[in-house]
Amino acid sequence: MLLGVKCHVVDYLFLLQPLGKLCCQHSYKQKNIIMKKTILSVIILASVAIFTSCKKAEENLVCSETKIAKVLKVEGPKSMNINQELVLNISIEGLNGCAGFGNYSETTVGNTTEIITTAKYQGCACTQALITFIVPYKFIKSTPGNYVLKFSQPDNSFIAYNITVQ
Repeated sequence: MLLGVKCHVVDYLFLLQPLGKLCCQHSYKQKNIIMKKTILSVIILASVAIFTSCKKAEENLVCSETKIAKVLKVEGPKSMNINQELVLNISIEGLNGCAGFGNYSETTVGNTTEIITTAKYQGCACTQALITFIVPYKFIKSTPGNYVLKFSQPDNSFIAYNITVQ
């Protein structure tokens, strides 16, 4: 009876030993079938784990994002007449090939306007190169005076641009 118990324990742990050293009553063909089924089961479980982890990673991707853009320079006239539209060319830096213009957000206090320029990034596979694009900014005032446009930067600094309205 003790020999039978020993044989069942070894049968259970047969994967830990080379096939030639098994001491039990199973034939080589039976052991080979059991080994193949075990290996196939491990491969199927590993495949399921790999493919489900890939789906979760794809679901968590964010392929659209808006960030404060870096304004490289502001070009245009420094003076204008009242009620005349002045167009400035704003050079904006994008951090990768998926960058595009987002919008302008303005806050005016007195004769100073703070402008936050955003870049919109759309796409998951983007070239990793800085790009520059130029976007027009329109300015109109009905009161003469000196005006300051402060373009916000991502590092909380500003590029100031002075305009005289006559």
